[in-house]
Amino acid sequence: MAKHHNDVAKYHSMYQNIKQLVGKNIKQRRHDLNWTQQMLAEKVNCDRSVIARVENGDRASFDVESLSRYAEVFGCKLTELLPED
Repeated sequence: MAKHHNDVAKYHSMYQNIKQLVGKNIKQRRHDLNWTQQMLAEKVNCDRSVIARVENGDRASFDVESLSRYAEVFGCKLTELLPED
């Protein structure tokens, strides 16, 4: 049972790191375009507070659909928003 708990904790930690790195990439792209959080929120059709949570890695989950929306408004491939390794 302890091994299962350790595996869950390990994967949770990895997921948190991925969320933070995706959020950092989104924030960097937004900054590169000189957009405010509000401007990005309007483009992806969400509230500014969602953008803040995404950029801070606090968003509960990322799905392909939401990441695709970000990629579309940034004019990049979805994979460019993901961590490199």
